[in-house]
Amino acid sequence: MKLADYSNFKDLKNLKTKALIELAADLRQEIIETVTKNGGHLASNLGVVELTISLLQNFDLDNNDIIIFDTGHQTYTYKILTDRKTTFSTIRLRNGLAAFQHPQESKYDFLANGHAGTGLSIAMGYSYNPKYNNIICVLGDAAFTNGLTLEALTHLGTINNKIIIVLNDNGMSISKNINILHTTVSKVRRGWFYRWSVKIAKVTKYIPPFTIFWLGYLLVEKIIHAFVIPSIFAGFKLDYIGRINGHNFKELKKGLQAAKKTSGSVVVHVNTKKGYGFGLEQEVQERYHSYSLVSQHDHEWSYYVAQQLEKSFHQASEKFYLISAAMQSSLYLEEFMDNNKNYCIDVGLAEEHAVALASGLSLDGQKVVVSIYSTFLQRCYDQVLHDIIRNHLPVIFLVDRASLSPGDGDSHHGIYDVGFLNSMGDLAIIAQPATDQEFKHLFVLALNNNRNPFFIRYPKSGITFSSPETFVPFAIGSWEYQIKTPQADYLIITYGNNIIKAQTAITTSQGDNIDLVNARFINPIDETMLATIFAHQYKKIIIFEEVLAQTGLYSKIASCFPNNQQFNLVHYGFTNGLTNDYPADITTIIKNLIGKKEKQQ
Repeated sequence: MKLADYSNFKDLKNLKTKALIELAADLRQEIIETVTKNGGHLASNLGVVELTISLLQNFDLDNNDIIIFDTGHQTYTYKILTDRKTTFSTIRLRNGLAAFQHPQESKYDFLANGHAGTGLSIAMGYSYNPKYNNIICVLGDAAFTNGLTLEALTHLGTINNKIIIVLNDNGMSISKNINILHTTVSKVRRGWFYRWSVKIAKVTKYIPPFTIFWLGYLLVEKIIHAFVIPSIFAGFKLDYIGRINGHNFKELKKGLQAAKKTSGSVVVHVNTKKGYGFGLEQEVQERYHSYSLVSQHDHEWSYYVAQQLEKSFHQASEKFYLISAAMQSSLYLEEFMDNNKNYCIDVGLAEEHAVALASGLSLDGQKVVVSIYSTFLQRCYDQVLHDIIRNHLPVIFLVDRASLSPGDGDSHHGIYDVGFLNSMGDLAIIAQPATDQEFKHLFVLALNNNRNPFFIRYPKSGITFSSPETFVPFAIGSWEYQIKTPQADYLIITYGNNIIKAQTAITTSQGDNIDLVNARFINPIDETMLATIFAHQYKKIIIFEEVLAQTGLYSKIASCFPNNQQFNLVHYGFTNGLTNDYPADITTIIKNLIGKKEKQQ
């Protein structure tokens, strides 16, 4: 069947294998063309085309079956086949399809997601309603490193509710797999006897009587998949079906139909290949996990920070540990971690564990750096407060993607970290650099800081490179005027990339009535400069920041002068981080201020 002829997943019910293969090819082409235009998760979606088709062929969403994809990044085929074929070209665009699942988008999306590890728990919640016939949860192999998934598996083994867990095993996850499934199997395969036996078997398999070695190898593989892997799931009281070739429709149908017939919860173990059908080589599949429209990374904060980490590590008098939660590929940390394995730790998709681990290292006197997305840091609220803040530990957090994420959508906006960190009192140092030189100095300050955590925020891209000759070092908590004129009526207080944007807009528009302050420290704030600012008696003070409204710098400034109502403080932030209604950009605000002055003249 051609994708052009497809109308509804009911079309799949009676299709023969040949027609399904044709449809899968068309779907891959559609995904490749769209992702290369819009960006998105490429390799992971190409790997689950046949699996998704088979799920919709063997289950019935219109008859109280539910399919939940953990994380939701691998749902492109699912979106196309569930009433979104004509709008798929809008995925990740403003007002277009979401990058993950979202119930507001389709009745066939049963949750709004984006973070790993939540799928099984949510599926179990649905299972308490007897009206549902089959509840299927598609879990990637990486999800088994996630504590939330393990908690759900433990609970699932104690109840009679049935969940069909489809284990999508591509052996890679986002970065190198470290979960229990692969560790157990790899332990067997790493043994010297096994490795030498395999080598001998492959060379002599057609030479009698040495064929016995080849038969022995096949027998061991059968034992691994008949007893070793199932025993892992048996510990959770789950039945096991597998392994199934995730690109073979006949095998998939047989396995899924068998899962339907089990009386209790069951794991259907499906092997897939990331990037299947695109010709991606094994070593670049991680890089194509998420496809970026920007091929050059020279102006990305993420790339610069990774390079700076390498330099700082070798220049620092005291070595530091680097902890990542399976995102080293997206953060350009692979080379650094490969070169410094004794000091680098990848914990897998286990952010809470990453922060608690950092606490233990720091309590032992080690210097620790945690590299993490802003959106994933919010998963670690308790660990930051309970294990880091309360112990006054000087752990360094490099908070990447600290900005809007228009492509990945509301689940990945990096606008919440400042708010929840500020809620922990004044014990967290929070800063955001405007230039590369500011970052370098902030990182030096962080390395030399011996009390309380130091959070350095930055977006993915938009770095500005400045001259080291003109750079003036600063102390923790200090701000500075970027533009200062005696006659200014207005003041803009901001930080990060918006400093350069504002400075450019003011100077090119001859905005001599606008001052600009670089508030590089969100906590602690510069109260001495604030006193100077309020003494100037500006007509209007604008605080611009890309965080959730009322939770960032504005609330800190307002709290310094609670009894003084004469100052006209105006805050631009995100009134609702879960929508696409963004505030005016800082350039527009400056143009409006300059326009007011011209009207007055």
